[in-house]
Amino acid sequence: MAKVLNVTELTGVKIKRELEKGRDGREYNRYTFITKIRNKTQNIRLLSGSANGSDRFDNLNLCFDDKNEADLIREETKDTVNNRTTVVYKAEGRFVDDTGFEEIVQDVIRPAQRSDGSMLESFINNVLRRKAIENGESVNENYLGEETDSVAVAEENAELAEITKKSKRKE
Repeated sequence: MAKVLNVTELTGVKIKRELEKGRDGREYNRYTFITKIRNKTQNIRLLSGSANGSDRFDNLNLCFDDKNEADLIREETKDTVNNRTTVVYKAEGRFVDDTGFEEIVQDVIRPAQRSDGSMLESFINNVLRRKAIENGESVNENYLGEETDSVAVAEENAELAEITKKSKRKE
């Protein structure tokens, strides 16, 4: 059973697509989710989750409307066999054709760097905690789920410990 959260409906913040010039002089699309954390504007950079190749952004571009905006969807699934939680982000566009039919287009996206992913999870976690407090619900320290963050924290702590060991050996 997957937990699906439309982050855009919850926060009003959308994924933005902008043109930027690359080092080679060509223009490329840049995908960002702009948040405000601790009164600072944070640009969270997103990439297509599709396989590498020349057409990897074609599906993602279908999700954007004329305003160059798309919704951000967070989908969390729990694997009961391995006791792991998997989080997948998707860009979603909704379009109404001439006959009035609403078409929904989704594509998997991923944070460009590990720090972008941490910032995105922190932003969503804080929004969910704020909404829960407004509704009078009790709030855990970690509202998104202990498995997701505890695994990430354990991995990060292990990496820091390894870096510390290496730097001590060099001295």
